[in-house]
Amino acid sequence: MIPTAKLQRILAYGLLAMLPHLALAAPTADEQLRHGGEIFSGICAACHGADPARPMAFARQRMQTLGELYGFVSTRMPASAPGSLAPQDYADVLAYVMTRTGTPFGTAPLTAETASRSPMPLQHP
Repeated sequence: MIPTAKLQRILAYGLLAMLPHLALAAPTADEQLRHGGEIFSGICAACHGADPARPMAFARQRMQTLGELYGFVSTRMPASAPGSLAPQDYADVLAYVMTRTGTPFGTAPLTAETASRSPMPLQHP
């Protein structure tokens, strides 16, 4: 029988040796929407209200593409601390708002890089 401390060390070294070979799973679309909804409710709703349709209506009146919208929110929101969120947090919020307002953006999770360069029009539902 292997002593407990030695077994723990063996397992720990084995796990460490495997780390470089493990791929970190990308967030799923559901995880992105949950996270974006949490940010929207916790930060954005303080100024925009609980309904994501309100800020989306504003965006549709003033911006043409998802890339333009991402550029705006990632540099000017939240109003109390512009640009203070992580780039992916802005993408998660946009994915949440767009999904809740029926604005299609695709089926894969939205990344900050994809959102920032997207020529996708802000279509009306």
